[in-house]
Amino acid sequence: QGCPGQNSFQGDARYSNRIGRHRLGAAGAGLRRVLALSGAIAAVVFAAAAEVALFDGASAWQSSYVLSVLLFVLMLAYQGVRLGRATHIVDMADASKRGAYTAISNTAVGILLISGGLFGFITEHAGLGIVFTVFAVMSIAALVLSLGLHEVQGSDSETENAT
Repeated sequence: QGCPGQNSFQGDARYSNRIGRHRLGAAGAGLRRVLALSGAIAAVVFAAAAEVALFDGASAWQSSYVLSVLLFVLMLAYQGVRLGRATHIVDMADASKRGAYTAISNTAVGILLISGGLFGFITEHAGLGIVFTVFAVMSIAALVLSLGLHEVQGSDSETENAT
């Protein structure tokens, strides 16, 4: 039957999971939408930045207010992606596969971050506006892909079956 207290621990985990979902409310029931919204926000910010870089010249970039607002909004979108990705993986996978899915996800993110040096090359040869345009297109692709994810946060089937 397992270790002493194991059933108590499983019961506590199920209770904690239900409480956590209740506190998250609509976001807990639809983190897929959080990913989509984050992609949409990032796409709009990058598209605006591309427009400024391509057509308005450097004068708009000299205002620290413009850069501060853009960075703040992008960080909101980034935190949405981090929350949505991690929670979706945890809810999607059963305990035996969760570690492997997390490792694959973290490796993919790491590879993308390392390949970020490519954008420095693009900036040098094509300009900042092109890089922002590429980022906007990538954000739109992320938005579309996130809408294709299966909604796994809304069901408590794994927790209900374990009781």
